[in-house]
Amino acid sequence: MGEKHEVTAMALTPDWRGEATKLVLGYHDGAIRVFDLDTAECLVTLNGHKSCITALTLDGSGLRLASGSRDTHVIVWDMVNECGLYRLKGHKGPVTQVRFMTDRPVLISSSKDTRVKFWDLDIQHGFATLTRHLTEIWDFVLVKNDQYLVTGSGDAELRIWKLTFDPEFSALNKSQKLDLPGQASKKFKVNETEEDEFEDLDEDNLDADSGLKIEKLGSILRGAPDKVSHVVTDVSGRLMAVHGRDNSVELFLINNEEEVKKRMQKKAKKERRKVAKKEGGSEVQESVSTVNLDTPTIQEEFRRLKVIRAGGKVRHLSLEVTRDETLGVIDLITANNQIESFTIDLIEKNADPEMKLRFDHPGHRSDVRTVQFSSDNTSILSGSHESIKIWNRNVQVCVRTVASGYCLSSLFVPGDRQVIVGTRKGTIQIFDIASAEMTEEIEAHDKEIWAMSLNPDKKGFVTASADHSVKFWAFELLKVGEKRQLSILHKRTLKLDEDAIAVKLSEDGRMIAVSLMDSTIKVFFVDTLKFFLSLYGHKLPALALDISTDSTLIVTGGADKNIKIWGLDFGDCHRSIFAHDDSVTAIQFIPNTHLFFTGGKDGKIKQWDADNFERILTLDGHHGEIWSLAVAPNSRFLVSSGHDKTLRLWERTEEILVLEDERETEREREEEDELATGEARIIPGQEEKEADLPGKKTAETEKGAERLMEAIQVYRDYTEEVKEAESEAKALKKEPIIPVMPPLMLAYQCQTPEHYMAKMIGLIKSSEIEQTLLVLPFDVTVHLLEIIRLLLEKRLSVEVICRIFFFIVEVNFGPLSSAKELRPLLQDLRGLAKDRLQEVKDTVGFNMAALRYTLQQKDEKQKAIELQDAVSKFKDKRKKKKNKERALQTAILTL
Repeated sequence: MGEKHEVTAMALTPDWRGEATKLVLGYHDGAIRVFDLDTAECLVTLNGHKSCITALTLDGSGLRLASGSRDTHVIVWDMVNECGLYRLKGHKGPVTQVRFMTDRPVLISSSKDTRVKFWDLDIQHGFATLTRHLTEIWDFVLVKNDQYLVTGSGDAELRIWKLTFDPEFSALNKSQKLDLPGQASKKFKVNETEEDEFEDLDEDNLDADSGLKIEKLGSILRGAPDKVSHVVTDVSGRLMAVHGRDNSVELFLINNEEEVKKRMQKKAKKERRKVAKKEGGSEVQESVSTVNLDTPTIQEEFRRLKVIRAGGKVRHLSLEVTRDETLGVIDLITANNQIESFTIDLIEKNADPEMKLRFDHPGHRSDVRTVQFSSDNTSILSGSHESIKIWNRNVQVCVRTVASGYCLSSLFVPGDRQVIVGTRKGTIQIFDIASAEMTEEIEAHDKEIWAMSLNPDKKGFVTASADHSVKFWAFELLKVGEKRQLSILHKRTLKLDEDAIAVKLSEDGRMIAVSLMDSTIKVFFVDTLKFFLSLYGHKLPALALDISTDSTLIVTGGADKNIKIWGLDFGDCHRSIFAHDDSVTAIQFIPNTHLFFTGGKDGKIKQWDADNFERILTLDGHHGEIWSLAVAPNSRFLVSSGHDKTLRLWERTEEILVLEDERETEREREEEDELATGEARIIPGQEEKEADLPGKKTAETEKGAERLMEAIQVYRDYTEEVKEAESEAKALKKEPIIPVMPPLMLAYQCQTPEHYMAKMIGLIKSSEIEQTLLVLPFDVTVHLLEIIRLLLEKRLSVEVICRIFFFIVEVNFGPLSSAKELRPLLQDLRGLAKDRLQEVKDTVGFNMAALRYTLQQKDEKQKAIELQDAVSKFKDKRKKKKNKERALQTAILTL
């Protein structure tokens, strides 16, 4: 699941032993999925955000998950119940990081709106806001047992803040103040002015409503001048690392109290020496010592370590410190598909980091600009900025990697033993696949070679370049020593008025089509190079073109997002189609058909019918622009490449594709996307507040509401039938004949209608209950309350039923309270819910007491075993000692 969307955030869920058992992934579409690390199975999907997930974090127990998104919201999730708890709204820009405090029910979030917010999770209220940053805040960490807050923003500084909570401050006081009618809740803000930006806050900034004092201790100036991308600490908070957009990682050792004291004493000693030289007074020396020992600075709290230089631009990193705190391990992920691991000695002052491991991904390190299939359909050629690679299609393994220039175009030489590449410098490079080396590099053009096309007779090829020319080349074999080596010979040159962007030779060998920078496509005769046709219509240059196998049609795709289908006989435009949401970058016909594929910068691949002018299907997979695609000669495979540095291999199936069904599926997907990005339901009488519902309306919630309404209707119909049967039997003074249960109830193997309702309610996902209930009409909600009373009386699914009851009362409080006929029902439900929840509470309390008793018995048993082992060891030791003394006495008597 989620493979069509890019993973943007990740977190690990620990178990009770502290070992990671679940993987939480945030996706570009706003979904959060939890996977089991052992089975790689998706356990649950959490839908609440409307856009890309930017931050994920778990609390210390792993029971709560906080997520931040580009939609400016923060959502707190219950990992046990697999549902959202509440949505926190207050930021004005995308959320960049969220973190739980260890010993307090406080969540801290940062955003691009230059603010850091402190949220009280007990009352879902933002009680403090830090506003002293002038640029976007990209990341932050908590160190020194949550006493210090380290923030990284758009400049080269790491700002360090000291957090002090008022010990007399309580959540009760806050709730009382927040509930005052007509009184706006005060928010603690640090004064934002250029003059006092670097001054510490005074004591008056301890706000009565927030109970939090934020003092700026100072700043750490980084070596790199760019913005901070990530700030990371290890689990113990001993080591801190920060990196920007380059390949450098700066490390800082967070000193403990003993180390800080030693450094302070050393600093005070130096100060005393300086003062002694100038004034020589003992009183002055003592005062200097006292002041310095009482006020440690950032230099004493943090020690800068050597900088790590990675093999590429750093994207993210993780830290780990050994138990003895002598060695730090730094794992890096770079932008060029590499994972590097470094170690550094934390004891030695000027220790250099050492690279221990490097994992090289077999893929490319940069954008893949060109792909081609071999003639036997078994090999794939791909070229990027720094190398070309040969892939085995059957096992998807890279078999050859050769360093090259900046590749823009390529082709397999007939025979599939050599490949030819056109570069950005204008050179043609020839590579031998068997020896994995470049055999020749030819200065072919003065500028970029944008396209290549093989001659139909397989004896040569043509190249199109930005130097206003198209050149014809022929293959030739040269004798080098005792071996024969492939080379190329320049035959002819076609001069043009504009840059040549794309070129294609027709299969009959008669025509050559060239796309020019002036947004036209020129067609020439191959034999005489005389002009034949000029195709006008594109508003922007056509970046790709292809000619059908029967040489009757030519398709072009341009930067104007359109594709055009032309007749090659008269140059008439058969149809112009708006194809992609961005520029069309690649086009190719399927051999011997009028079907063709297009790829665009919107990351989509689409198949089209050039005869009926219809779109057949859309393939999603790439996470960025598509630069090239190629269709295998046997028409069974398609390979595409793009900005995400990956190759995607697609295979044609034997499944019958019905276009009407495909369009219907697309419409349903669009409707679901509209639901996911639509506005939430406005509840009458409810004001805008910081905390809101965590879920969002989706197609699943609507289907869940439809199933619930259907179940309620089936339940009511059956109960009416039972009541009628009972009344008829009572009138006739006979035993009632209970009607047969409906097929739906029998399908779920339910014994009673109440069990059926409990079963249907239990089928609703925990994370979708609130949004499902919001869809229900009010009359159906009233019927559901009547059913809830019966379920509570029979003690069925008490926890879920009470949760539904409380939510219904919350969102429908006005209509329910104004309807006098519903008051007896609500009073009955209130008493039942109170009694049933007390029973559940008693059961949980009894089980907790039993667990504590079992744990206590286990501890006592363990202590008894340890005591017995200690006594036995002591007896053995004493016995050995007596035997030794007896042996010594025997030896003395013998002498």
